Amino acid sequence: FDCIGSVKEKITKNKLVHNHAKIDRQEETTGEVRNVTRIFSDAYKTFKEQMDTEIDNYPRLNRFQAFLDRRSQFTTYDGAPPKINMRTNYRSVEDKDEIIFFTPPKNARSIPEDHVPEVYFNHIRQILIPNNDYVDEKISVEDGASKTFNDKGNINIDRSDNYLRTVKLLEHITSHTPCNSAMLTFSFQVEQEDEIKCYLWFGGKCIRFVPSDIIDILPMLFDLDYKKNAAFTKELRDARSIVTTTQYEDVQFNHFFKKASILKNPEENLTKYRMTLDELNSEADNQQKV
Repeated sequence: FDCIGSVKEKITKNKLVHNHAKIDRQEETTGEVRNVTRIFSDAYKTFKEQMDTEIDNYPRLNRFQAFLDRRSQFTTYDGAPPKINMRTNYRSVEDKDEIIFFTPPKNARSIPEDHVPEVYFNHIRQILIPNNDYVDEKISVEDGASKTFNDKGNINIDRSDNYLRTVKLLEHITSHTPCNSAMLTFSFQVEQEDEIKCYLWFGGKCIRFVPSDIIDILPMLFDLDYKKNAAFTKELRDARSIVTTTQYEDVQFNHFFKKASILKNPEENLTKYRMTLDELNSEADNQQKV
């Protein structure tokens, strides 16, 4: 059961600024990483141009989100509690994946000048993807009854066999929402050029994420029997190339890790799987030949 719903419909109904682009699945399966990266960059550029007309120096002290939709089916709904109509929408093999850049709701959009680090966690704890009629409160399940705490009072939702599905679809999605393990969230906290943190949220749980985790952690979250997933290892040149080009640094964290790690050579662990200069030059030569 898809409990994420139509993201484009949700952000449109909440009047959030957004931009989207299609990604050909053939490009993803044939290793055309550069083409996919270009589509991401172009979509973000268009989104930023939209925001530049409203906010100076965007995205400084502001948050934005990107949703990559690779689902084969998704659920939409209309109506209001207790009468909710749910529909399952199927996507054909020919349908392209979609990348959507959008602004979060106002209560989780801006970063104060004098903020504390916890503000980033607080914002995504409040909201990642809003429901169709988002308010700054969350529909929750308590003692078998669904309640929302806002000026409308408590709302009772259908308690039939579709009860839990209805609640999952109606509530907005936060970093703690399991989503049936159907969504990965990478949260980047950018303070300055040499202080960029990344956290991976999955199933409502969180870990600190470093580039080498692309090879060490991500394969654990995917079906290795599906297509070429099992080949995504440290021996795969494309995998190491992705790790090498994924560059963000947190000097303070690196210093802490070197002091606190039990590894014999913790610094080596921070640069694990990265390609050497000779390998990068060889990779560049191969790309020019193509």
